[in-house]
Amino acid sequence: MYIYIISGRCGLLLSLFIVFVFILIGITGDTVGLAAATSNEKHFHAMAAKKITGAKEAAFIAKKSSIIFQFI
Repeated sequence: MYIYIISGRCGLLLSLFIVFVFILIGITGDTVGLAAATSNEKHFHAMAAKKITGAKEAAFIAKKSSIIFQFI
């Protein structure tokens, strides 16, 4: 009898954890998509000219912001 009670609680905690992970993934995706949609590409090109790490990738994301915003 105690095994069923423990497994029931474990199942509830596991399902709540999975839902929480999906919510965090959604929030992170919305944040990245909105940041990409509102960014200005020329700032990242200036950073790339100064050879700042990650500037090329940021310029690519800013250039393709509509696709990234829809995908995420």
